[in-house]
Amino acid sequence: MGMGMNNKSRVSRFIASRLTSYRDDEEGALTAFAIVMFLMMVVGAGMATDWMRHETYRAELQNALDRGLLAASSLSQDVDPTLTVEEYVLKSLNHTAGTPTINVSAPTAEYTADSRKVTATATYDFNTSFLRIIGIPTLSVIARGVAEQERQRVEVSFVVDISPSMN
Repeated sequence: MGMGMNNKSRVSRFIASRLTSYRDDEEGALTAFAIVMFLMMVVGAGMATDWMRHETYRAELQNALDRGLLAASSLSQDVDPTLTVEEYVLKSLNHTAGTPTINVSAPTAEYTADSRKVTATATYDFNTSFLRIIGIPTLSVIARGVAEQERQRVEVSFVVDISPSMN
């Protein structure tokens, strides 16, 4: 029994000396730092990629919404403004971010005899590639717009000179 205890004591001293040696050893500390920095750079570059995709999708959505609003605000337009805006946006963005579910707020339209003003907001979420690493799985793409067409009342005068000098 005394022999087993002695071996146990020797093993624990050996393990303690190894752990102390490992704790005090500073070789390779730069490697761990380099790995952490590399991972931070990858995440940073990935975040920039996701933000650039977000801006690209936002610009596409804004362009589609603007085209729809311009068409809906036309005084010659007979189709319901809500349907016009939704159709323009959905058809324009059918390819973006995999076929997103786009929510177009019910456009508000104000009519007078000589003007039509349409306002709308469109949104959808796209899945991020790198931001999900830090807990942001989606980003919202939002576009807002207003379009108005107004007919100006213009008076036209036509003057005819019937004097003898015009013969």
